[in-house]
Amino acid sequence: MSSNIFLRKIPFYPFFLKILLFLALFSYFYPVKFKVAPISSAMIFQLIGLFLFLWKICVKGKLNKKIIIFYGYGILIFFIGIFSTVVFNDAYQFEYALTKGIYIFFYSFGAYLIVFLMKRLSNTFSFYTILEWMIYISLVQAFISFAFFFFPNIFEIYKNFVVLDEKSEAKATILNAFRLIGVGTMYATAAVQYGMVMWGTILLYKQEGSFFSKHIFFCSSLICLFCIAGIFSGRTFFVILLMTVFYIFFLNGTKKAFTSFKDFFKLFLPVSFIGALIVFYLFSNNEKMMDWAFELFFNSDNKLMESKSMNDLSEMYLFPDNIKTWLIGDGRSSAAGGGFYMHSDVGYIRSLFYWGLIGTVTYYFINYKFYTILKNMVSNIYIRKYFLTILLWFFIYNSKDFWGIAQYFVLYLMVLLNVSPQSHNEEKAIYKCNTGLT
Repeated sequence: MSSNIFLRKIPFYPFFLKILLFLALFSYFYPVKFKVAPISSAMIFQLIGLFLFLWKICVKGKLNKKIIIFYGYGILIFFIGIFSTVVFNDAYQFEYALTKGIYIFFYSFGAYLIVFLMKRLSNTFSFYTILEWMIYISLVQAFISFAFFFFPNIFEIYKNFVVLDEKSEAKATILNAFRLIGVGTMYATAAVQYGMVMWGTILLYKQEGSFFSKHIFFCSSLICLFCIAGIFSGRTFFVILLMTVFYIFFLNGTKKAFTSFKDFFKLFLPVSFIGALIVFYLFSNNEKMMDWAFELFFNSDNKLMESKSMNDLSEMYLFPDNIKTWLIGDGRSSAAGGGFYMHSDVGYIRSLFYWGLIGTVTYYFINYKFYTILKNMVSNIYIRKYFLTILLWFFIYNSKDFWGIAQYFVLYLMVLLNVSPQSHNEEKAIYKCNTGLT
């Protein structure tokens, strides 16, 4: 502890740690592989985190039981995938076995480094601290996306430094003309990320005494930016907006309907007005962009809540035609000619065809167990409801994409394991638990 205090007195040391923390967290959610490096930016920080993690185990000699449970579930998912793709089907497609199972280990190493750096910036930090940092990295991602859109030359320069296959590069170039393209995570997944940090912003607003509760216009402006960036990244964000209405009422409870209406108008009335002006001023001349973003409401067939992508998605609900596939899957994540197996982008269908009903039920149940572990670690009702909303979104969004919450829940686990319970359970603990940036 004393050495940590001494280090903080070194000129620029805290600033250096903040930059390193920012890069580690940015890479955690927006990994990118540069041509000059053999591994992705996320993997670089994960390896550093692995070294620190092993060092901690050597010093303390044991792992927290909750981490072991997360790892155990990750290994179980991995072996279900291995049995499906190798033992039963001879397909040898390991993508989901790795990304849904083994990646839990990699997420934990990156998350451990993030928490390690946060602890050296402040002895008193809480769960709210990570939410603030997530907001700021998402702000930077949004600004980068706008820069790529308004200045395509910058996007062309960026592509010269990162590893993209020919097909992905051509697609990104075409879409950047009418859709926001960021660093690393792109398209609908980027829209989901903006939604997650928007819900985090609302959670911080609900914490009495926080910077966000005291500066409502700033909080509302953040939400406005995330809404614009989210909508123009992926139209999935419109569903997130509907979910946000539920989220606000859910946070306040059924007995505080008036408070919910008040929160909603405080946070979203400026968003609606300012956002509409910004969109009209910046994007109204880009007819292709406006047609794409608002196709759900204005389309050539004059059909409300309908778009080509939604119609295509409805045709992707394909089901197995034999008992074997229903039970253990085909062990395939991709088709022989490229693209998803069975050409379906639906999360539940992709899961079903990969490891069958046995693997699908196990996988989704394990993600529910992740939630219960986190829920039982905090007594703050707002944080618990935030976790539950993410879980509900996970089940909803998998009707479109095979998206996972392990990346979020592993990070939150590492944060909660390294803070005092009072720091996120006490209502006014946020006074002393922020990033130092606000």
